[in-house]
Amino acid sequence: MAKLLETDGNNRTLFTYILPYAQIKDYERLSKDVWNAQKSKLIAKEPIRNSKFYVVNIWSDAMTQPEALLLHSALLAKARGFSGFIYLSLPNRPQSGIVRFGNPGDAGMMSGSYLDADAVIADLRKVIPSPEELAARRKTA
Repeated sequence: MAKLLETDGNNRTLFTYILPYAQIKDYERLSKDVWNAQKSKLIAKEPIRNSKFYVVNIWSDAMTQPEALLLHSALLAKARGFSGFIYLSLPNRPQSGIVRFGNPGDAGMMSGSYLDADAVIADLRKVIPSPEELAARRKTA
């Protein structure tokens, strides 16, 4: 980024490098799909061949995709009886990621990459509320 800005001697392209912000309504629109861990449409039915990793996908505004995929992965981990997961983003495909569910100390659950599902849910439910929380918010507004 610094290299790009360095080449902009007259500030003509200065503001083209600023990323847009995600809209609250864009996150709220994802609530139903993200919080539906029982009948998820966002995760592959089978793991990637010869692994325990699953592909997760979401088609939404690009700025909402990382949080949506992380929250959905955390909810899936809890629904499947695990306390956490490992999530790998795919930089060339931001609408997709790869997730593996497990518990601390399980074989293949690297401590440096392990995410606690409860912590992720607590953080991201503020951004993407459950359908019930969203209905309550709208009712009081």
